[in-house]
Parts: sequence; structure tokens; C-alpha cells
Amino acid sequence: MANHPTPPNAVPEPASRLTRWIAPSAALAAFITYLATMNRTVGVVDCGELAACAWTLGVAHPTGYPTLMLLGWLVSHAVPVAPILALNVLAAALTAAGVGVLALLADRLLAAAGADCGGPVGRRAIAGLAALFTGLAGAWWQQGTSWEVYCLHALLLPLACLLFLRYVADEAAAEAAATAAAPARAGFSRPGHFFAFVLGLAFTNHLTTGLLAPAFLVYWFAVLVPAGRQGKRRPPAGPAWARAFRRWLYLVPAFALGLVPPYLLLMTRAAAHPPLNWGSPSNLPDLVHHVRGLDYGHVMGHFFDGAFFTQFGYFAHWLPGAVGYLGLATGAGGLVLLWRRARPLAVWTVLVFAACVVAACSYNVNDIANYFMSAVMMVGLWSAVAAAAAWGRFGRRAGYAIAVALVVVAGVTGWKANDDRGNTITEDFARNMLGTLPEGAIVLTQQWDFWEAGSLYLQIVEGYRRDVTVIDTDSLHADWYIDQLTRAHPQVMAPVKAEAERVAEGARRIRRGLLKTLAERQQYARDFYALVDALVERNAAAHPCFMTYDPFDQYTAAGWRRVPWGLAQRLVKDDAYLPAEVPQLRFRMWNRRIVPQVVWTLKLYAEACQNRAAYEHANGRDDLARRYAEMAVSFDPGFDATKVPDFPAQIEVQVAGELRRFARARDDLPRGVYPAWY
Repeated sequence: MANHPTPPNAVPEPASRLTRWIAPSAALAAFITYLATMNRTVGVVDCGELAACAWTLGVAHPTGYPTLMLLGWLVSHAVPVAPILALNVLAAALTAAGVGVLALLADRLLAAAGADCGGPVGRRAIAGLAALFTGLAGAWWQQGTSWEVYCLHALLLPLACLLFLRYVADEAAAEAAATAAAPARAGFSRPGHFFAFVLGLAFTNHLTTGLLAPAFLVYWFAVLVPAGRQGKRRPPAGPAWARAFRRWLYLVPAFALGLVPPYLLLMTRAAAHPPLNWGSPSNLPDLVHHVRGLDYGHVMGHFFDGAFFTQFGYFAHWLPGAVGYLGLATGAGGLVLLWRRARPLAVWTVLVFAACVVAACSYNVNDIANYFMSAVMMVGLWSAVAAAAAWGRFGRRAGYAIAVALVVVAGVTGWKANDDRGNTITEDFARNMLGTLPEGAIVLTQQWDFWEAGSLYLQIVEGYRRDVTVIDTDSLHADWYIDQLTRAHPQVMAPVKAEAERVAEGARRIRRGLLKTLAERQQYARDFYALVDALVERNAAAHPCFMTYDPFDQYTAAGWRRVPWGLAQRLVKDDAYLPAEVPQLRFRMWNRRIVPQVVWTLKLYAEACQNRAAYEHANGRDDLARRYAEMAVSFDPGFDATKVPDFPAQIEVQVAGELRRFARARDDLPRGVYPAWY
């Protein structure tokens, strides 16, 4: 660092031809890395649903993500390859573009902190390497390997930050240059329009954009108010605080331009009843409900309770692995240096980091790593400051050595943790589940993460086994889902029209807060189970009915016996032996690392086979029982149950338990013992 102070609103020097290539080079390096480690098919959890929504321009799960769905629709229909492959490449491109913007953001922060790196070329080289380091860190790299909502967030998040800092610098310079004869006035400006538009657009992709607000507000007033108090002002100019407030009003039109059209598109598409229409937000109240994510209210808002501290403990364990101990050390050192050199910027970065961590840890789910993106971004910026300081104190080689080491360590350690090549587990299980069911089957399930979301892509986009009716019993509590099922499978829903309408009306009353008394809630529960019973009872003759291996409560299809059949359980009335062909499964093992959803999917294979083995054994068919038991253990990923890493919500305990079940099944096989999986 230089020994002279630099104002926090300093701007980078004009770029030379060489420096203009640094940010694109960082983005290109990230893009190549993402392509090399990218999944070529449907990934776990929401990937299949989001791909189907993009292809049909449908309404995805809350908050809808209209901007991303529009981009996905354009690309998937324009590029002549499989839609899921086009979407995965788009995810890699968006995330890589975010790395390029990160390089520009790091350069601006280094310039404001007075980094002494031998001029613009050295400073921007350090910024580019720091950006690439961030792009290879946990929570960023994985956004470029499959189609998920955070790939666009990886671009819009740093872009909003960069444009904000540029806008503040321009406004502060105007305030500082004002004179009594020409006082500074709040008004419209091109940087302000651009920043506000991108901020509004970012909100249409992910509401965690709002977590930037504390940092933005504090930095805004910390920079503009002192700048506005320099020199004398005539009364018409107004107090510095008032001008700072008024400037926000001029941002509203551009912000609305970024925010409103995508959500109008969402409402328009919902009114058109696309194949996937989560929440059916075709009017303003339903749109607000959907965008606020109230369907997930039960897992949000766990501030400073037991769930929060469990998630925070996971974050404390996860962060060193995500950025590396070298990244953690340089980040901490860089924050100290930034605090000394440009305190308003240091406070801004700390507030972004803190808001991200607190909000993410209040979310009691098992896939919160994506929510730590802002925190990782700040560590990357702090590390850039540390590398630049090493250059200023010890010379160019020291600065480059630290920056290059950060990239190399992140790339080497992160490759295995983020390499998703060959991971066909979700697609294979979805194809096997659908493919082993008889013509016109109905299957009740709660296995969204493992195959159900993937089946949406296969059925809607590829047209695979559209004759099978997949019913998510969790979503069956929603009126929009009942309407969606009725449109997609009228032959299944027509016999239960009256029951479905009662449940749909109850769901609407729940959403409006009108179902308050115990008697009303009990009646709704009876209506729901009556609907499930009617679905099975009135369709069983024409549509074989199945349930997957889920923790269904005792009232779901209570009058039916569940017989292991294929990868599910067939619902029957009598006790007679039900023969079934040994399923011909298309399966490709993927066990490069422990991913909870992958382990659980492998467990679903083994569970179905092991339960059928127990059924065959109970009916005196030990040859078939052994064959199924051998199939069950073939899905063992071979992981050591004692070496399962920490995961959010302490699910490592469940993962280890499933691995121990595999070990027990393998031990039982030579003894001719075929117990059920549970």
C-alpha cells in the first residue's frame, strides 16, 4: 500500500489496452474451468424443475425467477443442443461473466484503498487473480456446473456492487466540487439509472439482493454527507443529509424499470397456465405471496435460536474449506489493512459479509452453501487488498506470489469438491422410476430432491413417459397444484373432482389466514386424506397405483397394502403374492465425493431392492430374494461412514446412518438373511 491516504471515492485510472483484457481473461479462465467440471444432464434438487420451467417459460418455485427463466427460454430454444445442456452451459457463462465483473469490482476497491501495485496494470492483474480465486471458491464454482438460480445471482450481485460504488463516487465528486455559486443538486444521472436498473433486475432473480441494503445505506451516507459539507453552501442547495436522501428518489424510475417488467411477465405467464405454474401468481396478492416465499416460511426466520447456531456452526466449519486457509488468512489480513486505509469501504464489506451470514444461518435447510456467496465475495475482495499490500511492501513478486497461490490452491482443492462430470444419478433414477412403472401408472411421492424434479424435465421437455402421473403429496395441499394436475392429467383427476375442489378451497382459505379453528383444520385434514383415498380407489382399476418409500403418515392410503415393486410400492387390496419382473435398471455409479442427495438416491435404489428381497424371502422365493439383495448392495457408494464431513442442519448424521445400512446389508448377504431396509 502507498503511504499517503486516498479518499474512499477514488476512481481507477483510464485503462490501457492491456488492462482491458484482464477482466475478460479472468472470466474466460473461469468459463473453461466450469465447462470442464460441468454436469451434462439434470442435477440434483431443483435443476429439473428449473430446466422445465425455462423451456416452457413457466413459473418456478418461489420466488419465480422470471429474469432467469426468460434467459433460459431464449437460450434453450436458440441453441441446437439438448435443452439441459444448453442451460448448463448458460449457467457456466453467467457465473464466469460474474468473475469478470468481480475483477472490475476488486480493481475499484484497490484503487479506493490506494493500492501501490506499480500502476494500473499491476493493480488490475491482482484484481483479476483475486476475482478468479473467488470464482474457484466454494459457493461460486458450483454455480457454474449446473442450471440453478444462483448462476445469474453470481453476475448481478457483483455488478450491483460495482455500479453502486461507481455511482457513489460520481455523486461524491460532484458534491465535493460544488461551490457557493454552483451548489450540488440531486438529480437524474446515467450511473444512477444503470445502478438502479441492475438492482431492480437483481431483485427479480433473488431476494437476498436485499441483504445489500444495510451496507449500501451506511456507505452512501458515510461518503456523501462529508463530501456535501465541504465548503459553503447556499440555502437552495439544502443540507447534505437532505440531498443524500433526495438522490434515492431519482433512482426509483430506473429501479422500477428493472423490477416491474419481469414480474409482469411472470403474472402474464401464470395467467396462460403453462405446464409448470407454481403458485399461479396471476394476480397481485398471489404474486406478492409467491415472491415473498411464504410457502417456505416454516424454514425461514430462525434468528439466534438452536437452528441458527447449528447453521452458524456449519458455516464456521465450511468457510475454511470454501476459501482455503490461505484465503482465510489473506482475507483477514486484507480486512485489517482496508480498515486502516479506507474505513468506509471496510465497513461496507463487513456489513455485506455479516448480513449474508446472519440471513443464511436463519434458513433451516440442508443446502444453504449457495446463500454464502456474498460472504465469499467479500473474502475475495479482502484477499485482493492483502496481495496488493504485499506488492507495495515486498515487491511485485510477493504480490503475484500470493495472488497466484490463492488461485492455484482454490483450483486444486476445489476441483474434486465441484467436479460434477458424469453425475447422472438424478437423471438415471428418474428414468428408472418412470421406466419401470406400468402404462398409465399413478405414483404418490415426496422425493422432490432425488428424482421428482428431474422427472419434470424428462416428461415435459423430452416427452419421456408422459403417461405416468406423478403426484407430489406435499404440493397436493395447494390449489394451484390441483389445477396443474387437472390440466396435465384430466383422466386421473376427473373422478375426484368434488374432493379436489374441497381441498383446493381449504388451501385458499389457509393462504388467506381464514382457517383458524381446530375444527376447521381437522375438517381440512379429513378432506385431504379423502382426496388421496379417492385418487387411489377410483383410479386403481385403470391406473396401477404406487407410493415411493417416503415417511408418509399413517393416514395416507391407509386402506391399502404396500408391496415392493420396482423402485416403488404397489398399492393392493389383497394379501396374495404379487409377482414382478426384476427391473432392468440403467445405472451409472458416481461416487467422487459425498453429496447427501446422491447418497440418499443410492439408498433409494438399495431400499427398493432390499425390501423386494425381504418380500420374496417371506414368500419362499430365496433365489429371487438373493438376486434382489445382490442388486441392493451393488448401489453401495463405498464411502466410510466415519468420515462423513459436516453438512448443514447436521444431516451428516443421516448420511452416515445410510452408509452403515449399506454395510449391514453387505454383511447380511453371505448369511442368507434378507431383512427389509427399515
